[in-house]
Amino acid sequence: MDAAKTLLTGAEFRNLSNRDKVDLFFVDHSLIPLCIYENYPSAMGSSSNVRDFNILAETADVIGMSDMINARIMKEQQWSLLKD
Repeated sequence: MDAAKTLLTGAEFRNLSNRDKVDLFFVDHSLIPLCIYENYPSAMGSSSNVRDFNILAETADVIGMSDMINARIMKEQQWSLLKD
């Protein structure tokens, strides 16, 4: 998926406006987090830097939170959680 690739590609992502970044998420708000989850470790490359591992751990936490929010949106119809 091109949106997920753009979100994971540093150079391309940095050149986007905040609005464009949010729009990439809304291409498919339930699929994009799964694509990111599946591919974010490879986006880090082969770094052994402690700072990079901390970023990787924070990313996993945020992905977990987004999954819980998505579950509430779907189960309880809390569509207001998707406001951008």
